[in-house]
Amino acid sequence: MNNHTERINQYLQNELSPAARTAFEAELEKDEALRNELSIQRQLIEAVMHAGVKAEFAKALGHRAITRKWVGWGSLAAACLLLILLFTYRPNILPTLNQINGSQEQKTVASIARSFIDPPLARIDVPLHYYSFDAEKGDTIIYPSGSVIYFPPSALVDEAGIPIKGKVNVTYREFSDPLDFFVSGIPMSYDSSGKKYIFESAAMCEINVYKEDKAVFVNPNAKPEINLSCTNKDPRQNLYYLDTVDRNWKYIGKDMITQVKKSAKTKATPKTHPVNDESGGYSSKPVKPMKATDDKQAFSVEIEPGSFEELQSYNGLKFQVEDERNYKRSDAEEQWQDVKLRHTNSDGLYDLTFSRPGRTVTYKVRPVLEGSDYEVAMKVFDEKTKSYEAALKSRLISAQIISDSLAVVNQKRDAKIQSDFEENEKMNILIEARNKKVRELLAFRKKKLKDQADVLAREKEVMAIENERRMLELSEYEKEQLTTAEIIRTFPINQFGFWNCDQPLIPPGAMVITSIFMDSLNNEIAFSYLGVVYKGLNAINQLLENKKVAIIPGRENMLWGIKNGSFYYYTYNDFAESGIGLDTKSYIFKMRRSEKEIGSYNDIRKLVGKL
Repeated sequence: MNNHTERINQYLQNELSPAARTAFEAELEKDEALRNELSIQRQLIEAVMHAGVKAEFAKALGHRAITRKWVGWGSLAAACLLLILLFTYRPNILPTLNQINGSQEQKTVASIARSFIDPPLARIDVPLHYYSFDAEKGDTIIYPSGSVIYFPPSALVDEAGIPIKGKVNVTYREFSDPLDFFVSGIPMSYDSSGKKYIFESAAMCEINVYKEDKAVFVNPNAKPEINLSCTNKDPRQNLYYLDTVDRNWKYIGKDMITQVKKSAKTKATPKTHPVNDESGGYSSKPVKPMKATDDKQAFSVEIEPGSFEELQSYNGLKFQVEDERNYKRSDAEEQWQDVKLRHTNSDGLYDLTFSRPGRTVTYKVRPVLEGSDYEVAMKVFDEKTKSYEAALKSRLISAQIISDSLAVVNQKRDAKIQSDFEENEKMNILIEARNKKVRELLAFRKKKLKDQADVLAREKEVMAIENERRMLELSEYEKEQLTTAEIIRTFPINQFGFWNCDQPLIPPGAMVITSIFMDSLNNEIAFSYLGVVYKGLNAINQLLENKKVAIIPGRENMLWGIKNGSFYYYTYNDFAESGIGLDTKSYIFKMRRSEKEIGSYNDIRKLVGKL
């Protein structure tokens, strides 16, 4: 067991650098023994300071304390003696979390490790996949979804910035749908300008790398690259990193979208819409600003953050109706429930849709500016255009590199499949030889030991079944390797943790109703975790307050809740039969409870798949 005492003391005294503190807290989350040591050392420091022997404790920091069972500190001498005993003998067994469950210090440790990312069901989370490679050589990792993670040579450094040598271990997982967001406890909301949005995710992952159980860091001169496999090619999705220290998602920029064919053997053809900018994100082609026309109607429309990158640099922006032949000026006075702005196939032209129950209208609009706003915008446009043209050239070069890299990966994948087939053929030969011996043995024993023939025949049957199973597994593996999603979202990373290709939005048409939740016995339920799922939207609206539920009338909604480790739900059909409409202000939800105990991630996925 490693001696973490000095680092723990630096952590408690707030002497670690921000990067070191983040790495230490990541270790806390994964290492129960480390959390125990932190709790114990916190108690020792407080006890020693109380007894007036802080200086003696400082001298002993090179050793590890391992027990919390002490009696009262009768005097300064008694305190010093106890410290000497503690740091000298160091038993090997640490108290478990249950043994120290009552201590306030342990609760503090738990809040540090789990308060921000908090899976609602104990011991159930999106499973991790484990990999290892030589840090100096680098490697390419292929995840079962078809995602590819590329580590260049010497991509990893220690806290001091020194390149890591030797074997490193990688943990990686992806979060693909609302259930993954639910069980992981990852916050899926985004605050911008005082407004709270939920994330509609295209693809999300968590990646961490360790050297002998210690977190390592990204070499800024050789950044790893993640190629997330997904089906969402919407360019409005942004790239975010989850900052667990500041406790929020940080906007990074844009990923690069590459559309590939379903066969992994076919060379990928990158799209040229997004381009790499100097900051490592990806920018859209700038839209040239236009002057507002006095005789045409124009609207001011609030744009969701990051959704129209080509417009975000312009202040005082309005949207002018392009063709007023079908436009009704009275529409400007209407009370609309929802307003949406979308790209069209024409540069600088957008669809602006207003909707309310019973009526929806769409107009072709152009972004325009007035007076001095226009003059300023033209200068911004000229600068952006120069940057875009330079970035486009760089992007095309990068796209070719990505295409070539995918081709190499595909060749490796084909070679792996061929190798597996050859290995399977070898195994078949060995199994057939084994079966032949079994048959010979059966014939011999049938004469001598007839009563054992059934047992031996069963052995032959088991081997045949095992052979068939291996063939089926290989077939599934081949299918998995050859079939990938249509979209690859590519981005370099400058640190390890959670990365998300997401679009922040307010659920269209959502309204909040006051809610009461009842079980089958009509007892009111106060959930420790509650979320709303909207069918067709890859998101979950995590509700912190049980009494307020945001639903979308006329759309299929589902509720998931947790209380005392039990899973409760309200299905799409339940909502359809509830009678909830635009005029509903409050509602009593009769929740269903899972009859089967949920003991694993697969259990809850099977349950939700049937709802």
